[in-house]
Amino acid sequence: MRRSSIVAVSLIIEFLAGLYLMLFDKYLYTFARYHWDGMVIYTIVNLVLFAGILKTGKRSLIRFSTVWSFLGVLGMILDALLGLPFSYFSNPNGISYKAISSGVGYKYLFGFGSGFSVLYTSIAFTILLLFSIVTLVTSIRAAGKPEAAK
Repeated sequence: MRRSSIVAVSLIIEFLAGLYLMLFDKYLYTFARYHWDGMVIYTIVNLVLFAGILKTGKRSLIRFSTVWSFLGVLGMILDALLGLPFSYFSNPNGISYKAISSGVGYKYLFGFGSGFSVLYTSIAFTILLLFSIVTLVTSIRAAGKPEAAK
């Protein structure tokens, strides 16, 4: 399988995980609207990149997916570490040091059903994070290979 195809498959899995979160995470839209908006943008761009890479395999799209995935991974990790800033879980106006020290972001995103965490939200978020990392690593490798250029 060509690396550009692996990038495309990884992007569609990210799209599906993001779509699941947008549709079924019962707290995302209500209590974390900025996060929901971000998820919409991330998911749409992943779908566009998937279609473009699958159709053309252009190196420029693969390079953009590297940057895009890096930003996504960074955002997801920061969300967990900073206690879901700009949400009602933390502080709707910014960052809450209490949310950081209590680990509210980590508990919600990776709680897998314990406490106020929802099992399927944690599973979908973990899939999204892992496949964003797969996209990042694979697209770095694919962008430098001649097979990626069309």
